[in-house]
Amino acid sequence: MACSSEEALECQQTCASYGYPAAKKRVYQWSVKAIRRRTTGTGRMRHLKKVQRRFKGEPIIMGFIGFFVKLIHIPINNIIVGA
Repeated sequence: MACSSEEALECQQTCASYGYPAAKKRVYQWSVKAIRRRTTGTGRMRHLKKVQRRFKGEPIIMGFIGFFVKLIHIPINNIIVGA
C-alpha cells in the first residue's frame, strides 16, 4: 500500500518503506523480501486482471485463423501453379 502525503510528512520528510515524495520507489538490495511483498501480483491488480483476461484466448484464435488460411491457400496455390 502506498503512503499518502499526510502519513509521510507527519513525523519525517520521506516514507521509510517507499520514499514517498521521491519520483521512484525506494529500492535497495538488502530489502529483497520487502520488494517481493510489494511487487505486482500481491495486490488487487484491478487493471492487469482485465488485460490478462482480454489476451487469454488470442493465441488459440490466431492459431485457428492461420490453420484455415493455410488450408485454403495451399489447394488454391496448387491449382494456379498447376502441380
